[in-house]
Amino acid sequence: MPTPATSATEVELSFDEALRMAMSLHREMRLDGAEALYRRLLQLVPDDANTRHFLGMLLYQRGRPAERDEAIRLMTESVQADPMVAAWHNNLGNALLEGHEHEAAALAYQRCIDLDPRNVEALNNQGCLLRGLGRPAEAEASFLAALAIFPDVLYVHANYAMLLAGV
Repeated sequence: MPTPATSATEVELSFDEALRMAMSLHREMRLDGAEALYRRLLQLVPDDANTRHFLGMLLYQRGRPAERDEAIRLMTESVQADPMVAAWHNNLGNALLEGHEHEAAALAYQRCIDLDPRNVEALNNQGCLLRGLGRPAEAEASFLAALAIFPDVLYVHANYAMLLAGV
């Protein structure tokens, strides 16, 4: 009598297919599986900027202090390898800011804005950072630039209001 297969079926994927799978797992917050796949991909292609960036993002999103340095290193290496991806600079800025590396975060946000002047997240993040650093005029300029492009983004209004209220 035949028995059902008890082992997993092996499937071959291209590097790009495996990266898309890792990103899908990441989006679904299946972080352990995504991390394992990202790390395997880096074993295969150690210099891949996409894999470095997304693994760095995953480690940053987990919020584990022990992984913060690796997250920042991976994201820094990704923007060095491919400096034209604006969103990566914003992501790096967020990780640097959380690590209290304010000046480096400010540079990352500015680089994102230089590459993509319509990046509302970076403009807002820059405004929040500058507000926190006690630079209200520069913070206001960032918030107003974001609102000039996207006047309906509520979180920018909220952050700008906090600046005006002195919070």
